[in-house]
Amino acid sequence: MRTRFKGLVKRLLLRSSRKDQIVGSFRDSGLLRLASSSTGNNARMILVQSQELGDMEENDAVSDQPLEDNSLDSFHSCKTSISSSDHLPIHGHPAAVEDSTASFNLRIYAVTWNMNGKIPHDSLPKLLENGRGDYDLYVIGIQESPVSSLRRVLHPILGKQYSFVAKSVMGSLQLYVFGKCWLQHHISAKKVDKVRFKGFGGVVGRQKGAVAASFCIGNSSFLFIASHFAAHEKKVNERHVQYSRTRQKIFSRPSTSQEQPGSNFMDESDVVVWLGDLNYRIEGSRGLVKSFVKQNLEKLLWKRDQLFNAVDKGEVFNGFVEGPLEFKPTYKYDVGTDDYDTSGKERVPSWTDRILLKIRDESSISLDVVNYQSIDSLRSSDHRPVKALLRVTNLS
Repeated sequence: MRTRFKGLVKRLLLRSSRKDQIVGSFRDSGLLRLASSSTGNNARMILVQSQELGDMEENDAVSDQPLEDNSLDSFHSCKTSISSSDHLPIHGHPAAVEDSTASFNLRIYAVTWNMNGKIPHDSLPKLLENGRGDYDLYVIGIQESPVSSLRRVLHPILGKQYSFVAKSVMGSLQLYVFGKCWLQHHISAKKVDKVRFKGFGGVVGRQKGAVAASFCIGNSSFLFIASHFAAHEKKVNERHVQYSRTRQKIFSRPSTSQEQPGSNFMDESDVVVWLGDLNYRIEGSRGLVKSFVKQNLEKLLWKRDQLFNAVDKGEVFNGFVEGPLEFKPTYKYDVGTDDYDTSGKERVPSWTDRILLKIRDESSISLDVVNYQSIDSLRSSDHRPVKALLRVTNLS
């Protein structure tokens, strides 16, 4: 399944293999309508543009000062020369990155996982597709990590063709970026930041907040954010506040007279990937949700998803898009099984783990969501990992 979007539109498109055939859309109510085609459909959920929440109280979150990430540019394992066997998506040669008149393309593997305090060493390579080497960048967001750093665990899976680019760590909440070695001379302006949320969610091992890394490749700027929002079905508004606080605080700087009112670092980034345990839930009875999942009718649950509805109402994630939720809800499983929560709490299965995307100039940059899926073979946590395979084209 290949999902392609170009531009930000306020509708759900169900497309056949022919680009000009539209077989479904959002109605005025914003609810999902399904249509079928004999040639098969590629479904896409487009997260509609929304307005930001109002100003929040200053003590809702604490943001550390952005750090210039000069310590992260070692690339010491990289080859100094590039052979013809290397993946060179930039018009056949990486020098095109430095040519202001040339465009270039990147393939990105983004994955998020709440590890629930356990590292499955034997099966961890599945998180990164066993390091197949098909991607230019790996972006890895981790929540509830049992160790202070997973860099030395993750890097060997990818092998010597990849080098460490950046990390941003705040306790159990962690973000790592690895890149193909040929990128080493084209990455600049690296920096990291984090936003901490106060409250019970900040206990050791379950840190709530957001961590971020930013850098440029050529003239194009990238921003990656991994976050862990407040848990529990009823805390929708708290999650909204945490989104808005992150957007406001991440890489924040004093305003100047030259800046447009309301402009911020996120708006100025060419490509933004926001991933993590966002903790938005499916509203409805546990029995109903499990019944739909058992019948592979996940699409009928979209209109019950809190994040889907919040974006549709213009409350969060202005301008972001997401691939179709055609995989099973990723939380909460009995550890080691494919069974949803059988404890006394019997939590409603939900898509808590998400990857959202934003491009600044949709008229020039194109972003393909080649695949958006959960990784069901990793069962050591009560969450399933979620991966998005992305292709970004026409970068400069």
